[in-house]
Amino acid sequence: MANLDRIGVVLVILVSTCLAQKGKLDNIPGLDFSVCDVTHNISLSPLPSLAPDFSTVLEWKIINKNLTVSVHEYKSKIEMKNSIIVTKEGITTRVLFDNFVEQYAIIKQELSGAYTCKTYQRNSELTLIDNEIWYVTTSELFKTIQTSHVHFVGTTVIRGIDVNHYNSCMFVYSYNMTIKVDLYLAEKGWKSPFAPPDAVIPVRIEIRGTVNLQNPFHVIGDYLDYKPSPLIDQTMLQQPPGVYCHGYGPLAQSRRVSSSFSAVLEKIDLDFKKISYETIYFDAERQRIRRDHKSADGTDSDTFSEYYDFKTGILYTVDTYIGVCTLSTLQKGVRYVAEQSNSAIPNSLSMVNAAEVFHLNTNLIQYIGKRLTRGVYCQVWCGLYLDQETGSNNTVEWYFTEAAWVEASGNSLIAGALIRMDVWKGTDNKPTSYHIHNMDSSIPPLSTFDLSACFTSEKKTHFIIKFQILGNKKYKDISESFLLNTIHEELSTDSFIDPVRITNIQIEPINNRSFVFVGTLLDQAPIINPYIIPPVYNRISLDASLDFLHGMIDGTWKKNVTGKTGEGILIVGNEIVELSYRQELATTTTMSTQRPTFLVPTLPHLTNTSGGPPSPGSVKPSPTPAPPSTGPASTSKASPTLKPTPKPTPKPTPKPPARPVTKPRVTPSSAPPTPCSCPTATCPTVTPASTPAPVKCPTVLCPKVTPAPAQTAAPVKCPTVTCPTPPHQARSSPRIQTSSASPATAANNQQASQQSPKSSGGVSGGAAAGIAIIMLVVGLGIGFLVTRLYHVRNIQGLLQRKPNDYDDDGNF
Repeated sequence: MANLDRIGVVLVILVSTCLAQKGKLDNIPGLDFSVCDVTHNISLSPLPSLAPDFSTVLEWKIINKNLTVSVHEYKSKIEMKNSIIVTKEGITTRVLFDNFVEQYAIIKQELSGAYTCKTYQRNSELTLIDNEIWYVTTSELFKTIQTSHVHFVGTTVIRGIDVNHYNSCMFVYSYNMTIKVDLYLAEKGWKSPFAPPDAVIPVRIEIRGTVNLQNPFHVIGDYLDYKPSPLIDQTMLQQPPGVYCHGYGPLAQSRRVSSSFSAVLEKIDLDFKKISYETIYFDAERQRIRRDHKSADGTDSDTFSEYYDFKTGILYTVDTYIGVCTLSTLQKGVRYVAEQSNSAIPNSLSMVNAAEVFHLNTNLIQYIGKRLTRGVYCQVWCGLYLDQETGSNNTVEWYFTEAAWVEASGNSLIAGALIRMDVWKGTDNKPTSYHIHNMDSSIPPLSTFDLSACFTSEKKTHFIIKFQILGNKKYKDISESFLLNTIHEELSTDSFIDPVRITNIQIEPINNRSFVFVGTLLDQAPIINPYIIPPVYNRISLDASLDFLHGMIDGTWKKNVTGKTGEGILIVGNEIVELSYRQELATTTTMSTQRPTFLVPTLPHLTNTSGGPPSPGSVKPSPTPAPPSTGPASTSKASPTLKPTPKPTPKPTPKPPARPVTKPRVTPSSAPPTPCSCPTATCPTVTPASTPAPVKCPTVLCPKVTPAPAQTAAPVKCPTVTCPTPPHQARSSPRIQTSSASPATAANNQQASQQSPKSSGGVSGGAAAGIAIIMLVVGLGIGFLVTRLYHVRNIQGLLQRKPNDYDDDGNF
């Protein structure tokens, strides 16, 4: 007998029933009466039918070979498919039966894990595979037995179960085989844990027979775990994942994806245990692709953005972390590049289509069935495609959601969306799985392709265009994203500028009737690829492109856009401004700063080894400025150091005796002039840059006035004395107030100080303010007396005070 698996022959089984008349059986040549013992007067009984959907485990015992074979069997009436999975001596064979096209496929998995698949056509109800009776499905056996004369033998017990015994005798012409079948079904009412009470439950099937009146065989099959219910997981009715069976199943049209799309691909590499993500923006209309990715192999932790510009034939690779851009030409072997074989230009290149991205551009494709992935029921297809890099055929499976499932992403709603793709490369046993998220079938916006990082400041210019909304429409009546894309596209088209050269775009509303369009204009592509099709045209320089924009906008550029409710809205661009940050920031504008009343430098103290007062050249930080020193200049030089204001330290009693002093409140912006009496002196300013030699101011003596006993003397106006001014910047010094002044006197003093702009105050502001407050308290009479005594005795000592003499509030 020929091996059916080797020669691919489908056996036709003709069934002959054991007739009641023995004479008719004598006319069947080759019938083995030792197997098929014809018994007269046995009542005929129809065989009960099995459930339309079931799954079971059939354990076959081959008596004369001392062999046990385990067979898992599945049947689905809705899918019109059956399958048996046979495991024998470590080798697993899956046999798939497609009842719709009358085909079956034999898939064998070797010990190495590799699969082989062969497809055959069915022409009969019963098919023997490899001449082994246990490869026959239960549904086929029952259907064949039902067409013969079935005899009810009686009841018996099998494996402790009360069963009904049926038998039938048949002759198979194609095999010259005589077989006798004994079938044992559980009695009605016998309850099974997985079946309803009225279900037909097979318990055992026993087959005896001979081939060519010899080679007897005897097999017994016990049904275990019989479940008469529809299959939830239909993968057992399908070929294993990654197995393509050529010619099996009905002809299937390849599923299609949108010509332009954007999606996030979660890449799971089962061999190397890596998970990475890719975001793809595929614009077939403008011939551009953007791919954002990050490597999972540890070679680089940065995220990269790749811009494939097939209009210029340039690949821009941007390290988004450090902002470095690398340029290269597109050529054969680069991702997303397809060779255009029918072109007249040698080695010409073109962009792949969306079907090629997902390997759907193949004729070797077949429908697999339904599978559950990510909790979604999907229609699964399987196909082969040629890998151009390795030259091998790779297997790919696509998962499309069922029509009832709708994916909402971006601006699109997709029924039957592609959500998963598995790729087996070469002989790999594990696939690389791509879980596809956020599949958007709309064209990616122009702002997606931002190449500004690849152009220096000299190769780009920023601009602002002001637009007015005409009619009675307002800014809120237009979709902002739609308006942004429309202006971007129309502006590029009318100015003959490639849209990718206008980037960093945004819209800022000014009011309800106007807005500005902000963008960056890039220079032309820095390199040229001669093998791109069609050839690059309209290479316009940056300056010429700016002239085009100015020509359009200056000529009142008008466009009709569609509002949110579908009505047309007219906008007009009437003003354009160029911004060059490099040139703008190169010109430094000096800001005028108001000079404060007191400019107090902060200088460190100099170490005094003699234990005496510090050198006159050193200045101690203080809340109020100190008068300039008249002592010898110090030759030490020290760098200015900012220190916190120190607390007052104990000091000897100065001469003349110190008086309570209230410091004047002076603001740097606009301090009102302080009225003063004689004398007024201006001293040099000490700056942090250098400490000039002190200049000694002259001593001024005012005329002596003797107060009358019964009247108040008129105030005496003292002259203003100006000290020599050193070459450095002058600073203001406080004035000394020696007597109380009437409003008239104060006005005169203020006028005098205004007429002498170079004079900026007296010697000690704290002492003058303190004396003024005391004079106001004790009255005009006592004030004249104190003033007289003060001028006679102590005015000279006060003007020549040493740096270590302190007021009682801690000021110099």
